Amino acid sequence: MMYARGHPEDYNYWAKFTGDNRWTYENVLPYFKKSENFECVDELDAETSKYHAKNGPLTVRYADYKGLAHHILKAAKEFQYPTIDYNTEFPQGFAVIQNTFQNNGFRMGTFQAFLKPIRNTRPNLTIHKFSLVHKVLFEEGTNKVIGVEYSRHGKVKIAYAKKEVILSAGAINSPKILMLSGIGPKEHLESLNIDVKLDSPGVGKNLQDHIGTFIGPFIMNDTVSYHPDRDLTLSMFLDFWLRGKGVLNTVGSDASGFVSSSRAVELGEKHWPDIQIITTGYAVSDSLEKGFEKAFNFKPNVLQKYYDKAKGKDSFHLVPILNRPVTRGEILLKSTDPAEHPLIDPKYFNDESDLKTFAESIRLSVNFIENSKTFQALDARLIDTPFPGCEKHKLRTDAYYECYARHFSQTIWHYSGTCAMGKEGSKDAVLNSQLEVIGVENLRVMDASVMPTVVSANTNAACIMIGELGADLVKQKHEKSKVNENVKIDREEL
Repeated sequence: MMYARGHPEDYNYWAKFTGDNRWTYENVLPYFKKSENFECVDELDAETSKYHAKNGPLTVRYADYKGLAHHILKAAKEFQYPTIDYNTEFPQGFAVIQNTFQNNGFRMGTFQAFLKPIRNTRPNLTIHKFSLVHKVLFEEGTNKVIGVEYSRHGKVKIAYAKKEVILSAGAINSPKILMLSGIGPKEHLESLNIDVKLDSPGVGKNLQDHIGTFIGPFIMNDTVSYHPDRDLTLSMFLDFWLRGKGVLNTVGSDASGFVSSSRAVELGEKHWPDIQIITTGYAVSDSLEKGFEKAFNFKPNVLQKYYDKAKGKDSFHLVPILNRPVTRGEILLKSTDPAEHPLIDPKYFNDESDLKTFAESIRLSVNFIENSKTFQALDARLIDTPFPGCEKHKLRTDAYYECYARHFSQTIWHYSGTCAMGKEGSKDAVLNSQLEVIGVENLRVMDASVMPTVVSANTNAACIMIGELGADLVKQKHEKSKVNENVKIDREEL
């Protein structure tokens, strides 16, 4: 998994928005460092140690396989983009991707880093697999939360909290649980005959996500890309299984850049990049084509004509991403059934400026490859076949790139903002700056939904930081309490 914290201005904005300086970059940085085991360097020098640490449970390292990274960094310098560590106070620039990997080359998620080592050793920790939370429960006649209702193996159960309940169900399901509990927009809850405990208009609103596309393929005369028909060999598998090395020891990308759009420049925010460009060095193959068909829900063979000229050749894509969208979507309940997925409407490109900026990110990506001496030396060029549905537009024009964006974009899975923290008294604030649900006792949220604005990078690192900082908030409130009195739970059929 890619480890990218976001830009310092992301957090400085949170602090300003909430009126709480605990969320400034300077103050959240120790929480990033607390969880990190930074293995991108052997030893931390004075400068690196300002931003990184080696004592945390989450290992951060470079992939063994670099792919196109060398060419990308070389080309970036032609456009005056420096090589950076994007997990510091960085300007625009490009870098080899930092990842969370275990020693055996497999992905390290929060389960492997935080939960697995202590799951059988903590007397105050009980894990319920195969469980679905329905709603939080209130003390009768009050807005004091006393536990949660959940189902497990077909039986409805209750977990009672002695201190507080913390929701960490993510930007989709945390607002869903709140609304099923009667906390949310009054009119929406009443339309489903849900008893309104608290009219909180911001619940489920403010949905943000990063949207990206795969621009390419860029065909070239070099074998630096990964081509499954050529490179998928027994020795490659053995290299990974025995040594944790090789092309399988990647997240599918090897370099990333952060650049500022003309919109950012016009807003006086050139120092705060709003576009991310990731390289993916997988050559076009039948399996890639079928994968895109499934991911984008294309009809069979729609992509075949587009990709035909690239098959059998070395090629790659760039993935431009809109990191600071203006558009806001929403989450709504479909029904009162806890097992039914909610309605998710990201409203991508609802704000026209997002489409313009995203089209600009595609144009920047194409120009980066075709106008750099580095990639010209590899004879790298975008195929001259128009994307299906965009044939009426001239290639390499803004109109073509806007059409391409509408036809071939997807979520980058960074849903955020649906239980946003803010200043108490603000109409749309769901949480205060201590992550407590405003208007309710003993209930917090800790996940990507708390972000007032999505960070301008991948959300994994930011979510871990929120958990670390949130844990301190809980400890500060209950520091005089005994550790293992946190939860009383029905232990039947654990």
